[in-house]
Amino acid sequence: MRFERELVAALLVIVVLLGGESLLRGQSCLETIGEWPYGSATSVELVGSTAYVGNGPTLWIVDVGDPSAPMVLGELTLWGALLQIKVSSEIAYVSTSLGIHAIDVSNPANPVELGLFEGIDRAIALSVADGVVYATGNSDGLLIIDFSTPSSPVVIGEYSPPGVAYSVDVQGSLAYLVDEDSLIILDVSSPATPTLLGRLIAPEFHWTLDVAVSGTVVYVLDFFEGVFAVDVSIPTEPALLAGVPIPFSGWASSIDSQGDLVSFISYTVGSLGGGGLHLVDVTDPSQPLLLDSLETPGETYEAAISGGLAVVADGNALQIVDISTPTSLGYLGHLLVGGSVRDVELANGHAYLAGSGGFTVLDTSSPWMPTVSARFETQGRALDVSLDSGLAYVSVDGPEGLLIYDLGDPGVPVLLGSLASASAAEEVSVRGGYAFLASPFLDLKIVDISVPSAPIEVASVVAGASQTTALNGDYAYSAGSQLAVIDVSVPSNPVVLASQGLPFSISDSAVRNGVLYFSSSGLRVFDTVDPLSPNQIGLLSLAGGSSHDLVLEADLVYLAAGLGGVRVVDVSAPTAPRQVAYRGTSYARGIAVGGDRVAVAKDGQGLSILQGCAGLLFADGFESGDTVAWPQSSP
Repeated sequence: MRFERELVAALLVIVVLLGGESLLRGQSCLETIGEWPYGSATSVELVGSTAYVGNGPTLWIVDVGDPSAPMVLGELTLWGALLQIKVSSEIAYVSTSLGIHAIDVSNPANPVELGLFEGIDRAIALSVADGVVYATGNSDGLLIIDFSTPSSPVVIGEYSPPGVAYSVDVQGSLAYLVDEDSLIILDVSSPATPTLLGRLIAPEFHWTLDVAVSGTVVYVLDFFEGVFAVDVSIPTEPALLAGVPIPFSGWASSIDSQGDLVSFISYTVGSLGGGGLHLVDVTDPSQPLLLDSLETPGETYEAAISGGLAVVADGNALQIVDISTPTSLGYLGHLLVGGSVRDVELANGHAYLAGSGGFTVLDTSSPWMPTVSARFETQGRALDVSLDSGLAYVSVDGPEGLLIYDLGDPGVPVLLGSLASASAAEEVSVRGGYAFLASPFLDLKIVDISVPSAPIEVASVVAGASQTTALNGDYAYSAGSQLAVIDVSVPSNPVVLASQGLPFSISDSAVRNGVLYFSSSGLRVFDTVDPLSPNQIGLLSLAGGSSHDLVLEADLVYLAAGLGGVRVVDVSAPTAPRQVAYRGTSYARGIAVGGDRVAVAKDGQGLSILQGCAGLLFADGFESGDTVAWPQSSP
């Protein structure tokens, strides 16, 4: 696997040196052309003034010596989300969906992968001692792996707890493991034969997720309850001392300790997400004292503390916090990462991204190596982007509502106007000087955008929880958990003409020649022969799959199908849609087609640029006789 990744990297360099575009001609449908390998920050480690942060599938090494101006020193793209990072003796041990990577970080500007251990089901926590990695996996319990020869890691011991092993911390010859509802203490003086010494099952424990050791006290993080201090001075008789509850509503997810301080993270799930960093004084572990809490702008995942700094992976950024005065936490700086990309549009050699990191513009004129040309932080998640007549319309799940940008210079958008909205728009559809905002909060908003610098809401109509709006003549078809038919011939006076509940949910839509195409665990096709009573005439189901965005291009529908990757569907016969191409990817959330390129937004795993499929079909709808364009095998 490592050799394959190195070969791909080498080929990309050759493509750039030899004038990439000419070498990319002749690629087959959905073949990968390039990647923008940055996404959500979900893991972080802090060693002195160097932070190691997971930026989607890429490891970033960041100098935070000047917290107000953090600087990326080096990076290495792996595969899948970075689940956990631990650094020991200038080697970073990084767990991903592939396994555990050993990376030489002695030269931060040039991290080098040394080896990969693949024999674990998603290592969700790591602890390292003397070249031995202790890893917990979803179904593997505790694995003890010898990385003394990083290129050839080997399992030397294992332990199966009664419950799911969530986290482990090793100190000396003892390993401390949490497994849902208990703390387990193991003697690992002989790593090949870990031996149970003690176990604490406390009624206060409801879901133990993380653990940190400081001397003879272990701090156990409980998802629902907060942090508990446990006396382990007698390993065979661990004793619960005291606890600190989560300061405000939410759930606890990560813990770290340093001397007399313990930090832990909590998060909330809602329209805006968010969470907090909490600092606890454990000078007396029997009486832990909450010193301060600091709300984080993103959905927090993990934090690490060292010296007078804390670094927080909050999805959208690496946040740097001053903890030198523990009773008064404050932000010092931040470094944006890729964030979670929900939607994408392609035009003018650029990709326009909407996601948790705001509104981002990538230069894709060299599609094998997309680069950021502009970025705008938004007050909340950017949910959708739509392009029309040289303008970009971005909906935001926050106080800004709708943002309108001038794309006169495609790589440097200029904000023209905005419209605050009480409800988030899942989708923006634009036609004839009006924007139609589909909201999950039961209404469809219609905005006059004839003067982009001063958009005005002219109407709002209750249309059910809407995810998407298809515009067809005088009618708007608002779809989500139900399908509403709305007369929008007078945009300032929309009238709901009909509505029907649906036994399925619709995520996105397209319309052509009176035929509606809906994304709904596959593709559903409706006719509008009777505009007030749309009728399903075609269906392509994805077994066990989901689907999000869709794009209709000629007789092909491109579907972003979540874990089901990218699907291309022939709809030349709308009553009999059939899949003609498939590409497996990380979670496919958004999709766009521009010329002979397809852009796929992979949620928290960045963006892929793929070859389009325009030549896949003959004019009569049959597959091309050129075998290189035949679809890949599909699940």
